[in-house]
Parts: sequence; structure tokens; C-alpha cells
Amino acid sequence: MSYNKVILQGNLTKDNELKFLPSGTAVVTNTVAVTEKYKTKDGQMKEENFFGDFVIFRGAETFSQYTHKGSKVLIEGKLSTDTWEKDGKMNYKTKIKVDSFVFLDNKPQQPQQGYQAQQQPKVSDIKIGYQDEEVPF
Repeated sequence: MSYNKVILQGNLTKDNELKFLPSGTAVVTNTVAVTEKYKTKDGQMKEENFFGDFVIFRGAETFSQYTHKGSKVLIEGKLSTDTWEKDGKMNYKTKIKVDSFVFLDNKPQQPQQGYQAQQQPKVSDIKIGYQDEEVPF
């Protein structure tokens, strides 16, 4: 049995890249920066950073509309590896396929230009991903 689950809370490192597949499906790609601060045995404060690339299919337009560079978010999903060949060499890139997300900014952001303004959803109203009754166990 295997288990593939990732939960990260951090800040977006750039503005979202919103694209549409030929089928019309919206896709967002971005990177989340996660910072861990801790004290070493000798009392020194250390900081380590992790940068995780991610992709969102379900809820992509909503995510893109209400987040931007610096937005604090929590993403939950699974690791996935893309592979491709270039110049006879195999290349690999690991990313997070997001199943659900939560906006964590204290104040609501205005929709980015290009979107018709709508009432800002509350974080508690946004449910992306599986609901308890949908889980088969």
C-alpha cells in the first residue's frame, strides 16, 4: 500500500499563470514558498526555505482570481513527476497536483483585472476537493 499526500502553507512566489487547455479546462501553475524557522542546539536561529511548484485544475479560475504574488495559501494534493526528453536526455520535474486549497490572507483581495467583479467569497464558503460523504471509506 502507498500513500501520496502533501499539505503546504506558504506564500505565492509570483503571479498565477492561468492557461486554458484545448478542451476549455482552466489550469493554474505557480510556486509556493514555505519557510521553517527553528533554533539549533547552540541557540542560533535558522531559517530553511522550500519552493514547491504546483498545478491546479479544479477551481483554477477562482484561485487565479483571488490570489497573486505574496498571497498566503494552504494547498493540499499529491506529488507528481513530469518526464520529457530533450536533446536525447531524460528530464524530470516533481510538482504538486492540488486537490484543495484555502485562502489565508487576512483581508480579501480584489479580483485581478480581466475578471468581472463578484462578491468576495468567504474562506469558509470555498470547498474545493472531496467532501466527507464522497470518500468511499
